[in-house]
Amino acid sequence: MMTTSRPAPAGPPGRRLGRIGVTLVALSAGIAGAVVSAPAAHAAEAQVVFGWPGVYTFTAPSDADITVQVWGAGGGGGRGGTGGAGGSVPWQLAGVGGGGGGGGAGGGGASGKYGKCRVSRFDKGQTFTVVVGFGGRGVNADSLPGRGRGEESGIWLGTGRPTFATLLAAAEGGAGGRPGETGRRGGNGGVRDGSDGPGGPGGDGARGSAHTGCGNVGFVRGRRLDDKPGAAGADGAAGQSGQGPEVPGSSRRGGEGGTGGVGGTGFEQFGSGGDGGDGGPGGLGGLGDSPVGGTGFHGSRGAFGDWGRVVLSWQTD
Repeated sequence: MMTTSRPAPAGPPGRRLGRIGVTLVALSAGIAGAVVSAPAAHAAEAQVVFGWPGVYTFTAPSDADITVQVWGAGGGGGRGGTGGAGGSVPWQLAGVGGGGGGGGAGGGGASGKYGKCRVSRFDKGQTFTVVVGFGGRGVNADSLPGRGRGEESGIWLGTGRPTFATLLAAAEGGAGGRPGETGRRGGNGGVRDGSDGPGGPGGDGARGSAHTGCGNVGFVRGRRLDDKPGAAGADGAAGQSGQGPEVPGSSRRGGEGGTGGVGGTGFEQFGSGGDGGDGGPGGLGGLGDSPVGGTGFHGSRGAFGDWGRVVLSWQTD
């Protein structure tokens, strides 16, 4: 038996899981919040997959040991930096303003950690709380600290609020990537052309998470079988410096923004980190009838990290 304490988010229909199984339960009128597969007559294992973020209640159909696999959610990618403004030039002077530097790209988010535990010594009908974490947001980590981290996923004994005292198995979410920095403003023109602005440095990719756990709660035992650290996200590329005029006598061009760092890949492709956002291009330098340098463009937002995942398996014979 399985129930849910809140509706699963809308999404595509669930996949069939397990060996030659038929779907017994699908939450919210076919939405794959969790899918249980019943084994065929010759099979010896059943499995339930929680693949959508949320809080669920699982009731053990027997007293057989349960193998628990948990993936923390991936961290979000850092936002790309804004391109620098182009330099200006006074009306009466012939110089050209320097092009603004491109914004640095955001770093990729780290994937969530993977853990595998065996839960034993409980009775048929025992209830468990299962939590699947949301992926981290692809935002500026400086302005919204902590929002880029993916949420923890795991299983806790009973149906009350999950606490450390009732933890049986959990995996930490991945950290969010750092944002790219703003490109530098181009130099003002005068008698001579202004210098082009340097590009902004790219944001660091998030380091991989390292924390997972299997615990005992009273007589119920949680024994570690395997764990794998989260994969780090790649660093974002720096923006280019202003590029000078395309043809002699034209405005000096702003530098291109850097390319966002790739998010870390989760174990078996689950719980991966989000890619960092690209940096924005720099503004054009001022020239002639347009003496004021152009404004740099905003960088793109980093991608959200992937959701976490929890898989429960047990023997039926």
